[in-house]
Amino acid sequence: MRKRYFLFFFLCVFMIFLTGCRSEEPDISESENDTYVKVYFTNETGDKLAYEERKESENEDKQSAVDEMVDWMLEDPEEEDHLVAIPNEVVINNVVARNNVANIDFAVGYENIDKSKDVICRAAIVKTLVQIDGIDYVEFSIGGKTMMDSDNTPIGSLTADSFAFEELPMKEEK
Repeated sequence: MRKRYFLFFFLCVFMIFLTGCRSEEPDISESENDTYVKVYFTNETGDKLAYEERKESENEDKQSAVDEMVDWMLEDPEEEDHLVAIPNEVVINNVVARNNVANIDFAVGYENIDKSKDVICRAAIVKTLVQIDGIDYVEFSIGGKTMMDSDNTPIGSLTADSFAFEELPMKEEK
């Protein structure tokens, strides 16, 4: 009888050992490893920035990542109440990522857009592009010439902090 208890005890310990030693990798789904960026648009009235999250670009070089994010900004947003922040009449001549700066060159017609559209367009572009690793600033030009403000002063390099939304009727919403 003692042998039976010993055998039963040994089998129980053996079963516990087998279940406890099983090597199981944690189940990490692909979405947990993905990182997301905000692509900025405007709300229906065009007075507030809105964003949609997209899976971060897997492009290794900054130029490809910048090109992809600008393309995302020109696509129709997924949300019905979001609009493209870059007005239809705006033509982008080229986009160049060099060092830690992305330069956006607009066609000459950009000078004719409404000033409120100008500010929200630039804010959306800057806030979208500075999320790229290695892009800290965005500069704008029109027809190859540095963009100037209303005082005829060069706008210069902009960061996400360049836009004080508390002072304007534009606040960020999801």
